[in-house]
Formats: sequence, C-alpha cells, structure tokens
Amino acid sequence: MQDACLVNRTISEFLNNFRLKIICGQEFVIPAKAGIQPRRRPNSTVNLSAIENIICLMKKGLFTLSMIFVAALLASPLSCGGKRSSVDFSIRRDQVLDEVTKNTRTVKVYRDLDTIFIADVLWYKPELRKTFVSHLKGDGRIDDEQAAKMTADISSKEGRELEFITGLYTGDKAWNDLDKVDSMWRMTLKGADGSVVAPTRIEKLRVDRMQDSWLFPFLTPWKVAYRVTFTQTGNLTSVDSYVLRLSSVVGEGTFIWENK
Repeated sequence: MQDACLVNRTISEFLNNFRLKIICGQEFVIPAKAGIQPRRRPNSTVNLSAIENIICLMKKGLFTLSMIFVAALLASPLSCGGKRSSVDFSIRRDQVLDEVTKNTRTVKVYRDLDTIFIADVLWYKPELRKTFVSHLKGDGRIDDEQAAKMTADISSKEGRELEFITGLYTGDKAWNDLDKVDSMWRMTLKGADGSVVAPTRIEKLRVDRMQDSWLFPFLTPWKVAYRVTFTQTGNLTSVDSYVLRLSSVVGEGTFIWENK
C-alpha cells in the first residue's frame, strides 16, 4: 500500500487482545509486537500482517465489521488436525429471495425532516412458502419428512388464512405497538364490497428466533417485526387485489397486491 499505515500503540493494544476463533475450534492469540510468533496449537498458522492491514483499513473507515470478519477468514490460512483448510464461498441471489422482493411493498412517510414511519409488508402467500420449502429441500437443509410436514401445514391454511410479514419503523419508539390491543395503529384489508376487514391476530416476532428470518431482508435491527393474519372468508375470497391499509393519527399508507 502506497499510503502505509503504522501500527501505533492503540492498534498494538487491540491486537494484543484480539482473538480470532476459527471454525475448527482453534483459538489464536495475536501478540502486539512484530517478530513474535502467535501462540497457537501445533499445525496451525495465522497471517499476522494481513490482519494488521485489516485493522489499518478499519481505522481509516474503509472496512465495516462484516467486511473485517470475512477478510480475516480469507486472509488467515488455517489448518486443522495437520491438514491445511481453505474457506470457499460464493455469493448468489436465491430464487426465493427474488419472489420475496416481488411480493414486498414499502411505504415511507415523512413530515418536514422527520421520519414518521417506514413499513415493509410481505404477502407471505402459500406459493412463496412452498417455494421456500422446496428451496430448503433442494439445498439439503431439510429432509423429505420435514419437507412433507411443512408443506402439509401450509396446505392446511391455504384458502383459509392470509398472512403478512411486516417490518415497522417509527420515528418514536413508543409508537411501535402494532400488536397491542389499544395500539395507535389500525391495519385492515379492503373487502370485495368495499368493507373494512380487521385481522384475526397480530403477533410480534423475535427475528433472532425465526428459522426463516433470512427470507425477510427488510427486517433490519431498526424495525419491529409482526406477523399479521386475516381469516380468508366472506369478502376476502373473491377480491381482484388485496388492499392493505395501515393508519394512525400520525400518518397512513396503502399496500396493494394483485390477486392473480
């Protein structure tokens, strides 16, 4: 690097306490002073200079934490049990995520320079959920028995329920209470005759406990996740499009999906 960065005392102290835990279960303690070999188990190697470069880039603001983690793995040649290991990965867009994008609607409401709310809503329709199961089975993440059970559960609700996954950000955290009985928000679907249909239940979700959380990229740490379920009877059985409305005294938004 033309603009070489010197490892100062702060970086040295960081390196002295920096621990890199590897998949194979080995732990490396990287010393602060150059020329001292890292303490490690036999048959293990680590590239100290590469990690120092990463720390320098981090101080310059060129690396995010996730980039540091990936770069550290790629920069550090490892070996487990006497055999050298390499980290292979690929970045590809899953087909199921493309379907998620197609079925997600977003509304952003601002007032002057303030954000009132941002809402992302996914119609988690049966076809999408079945595609998800097929994707998991094809990748070997679930076996035939698990796939059959998941598919049967989806089929049992098909034609009976409408499910929407919602990620809601509000300018004031106190406003984010969609699941409360006395919530300031009202979420409804428009029936075939123009009537308003309320959901049968609204469940607040723990994203960190959702096995399918990777399916919903819009559920960022700044949003609260909800599962909103409507009973698909009466006026919701013959509509040409689903019109979902989220409203409150601070703002409102409409989300529309063609029912084809």
